[in-house]
Amino acid sequence: MINIKKPRISQLFFNAVFILSFFLFLLSPVFSHATIRVSTLRVDFQPNGNRYQDVFVQNMGNHIEYIDITLFKRTDPAHDINQIVFDEGDPKVFGLVATPSKMALNPNQIKRIRILNLTDGKNKTDLVYGLKVLPVPAPIERAPSAEDLNNAGQVSIIAAYIIGVYVLPANPAVNLNLKRSGKTLIITNTGNTNALLDQCIQAPTGRTQGSPLHLTTPAGSNAISCPDVRIYAQSAKTITLPEDAPVAYRANYLGNFHDLKSN
Repeated sequence: MINIKKPRISQLFFNAVFILSFFLFLLSPVFSHATIRVSTLRVDFQPNGNRYQDVFVQNMGNHIEYIDITLFKRTDPAHDINQIVFDEGDPKVFGLVATPSKMALNPNQIKRIRILNLTDGKNKTDLVYGLKVLPVPAPIERAPSAEDLNNAGQVSIIAAYIIGVYVLPANPAVNLNLKRSGKTLIITNTGNTNALLDQCIQAPTGRTQGSPLHLTTPAGSNAISCPDVRIYAQSAKTITLPEDAPVAYRANYLGNFHDLKSN
């Protein structure tokens, strides 16, 4: 008998495609959030505004979904490494309350999460929280159906929504500055509330010095994209750019959009 060996390069290609497909599956929001939707990914508590805000969760699937709901506070949001404190202990000290902490959603059902603001309104900069909405397996005490038993060997990919919750200070303001040196960009915010910088474009190599750079540059014009950045109050962030060239950002803060350009 003659053994025919498959070419090694074909096997390596197959393995690479399998691994890539697996990670794309893990990262794809279509799969990870296929049955659960939330009404917003950001909640702002304005100074002298409502003391509560609602987030709505909808089950878009064909089966009951069980949800765990957790509030946590970021104690150092200006840095990439944050200390996170979960909602335990005195709610007045923590500052926010979210109810309920668990829910079950029938197919197509919508339920409300209510967030209550208990802070005293004396914060000088943003208080930054996160609301985690996490689909979980059915409770153990729930009697399994025949379909559950048939699907017992299947693997579920579960991912959480993290909703940003911000308690704004009195007279919120943003003061942004972009300073570039070569491929290094320093973004500073000397204001008292946060801003999101997105839709960044950078002049492609070869652009004439002094030629205008616009946020409306078409996608096919060889403009180079750079990362989105959330910049918190009284902080600075340094990023490395793809090119030694000016950048333009769209700054989103306090419900408005602003064009922002570097040197």
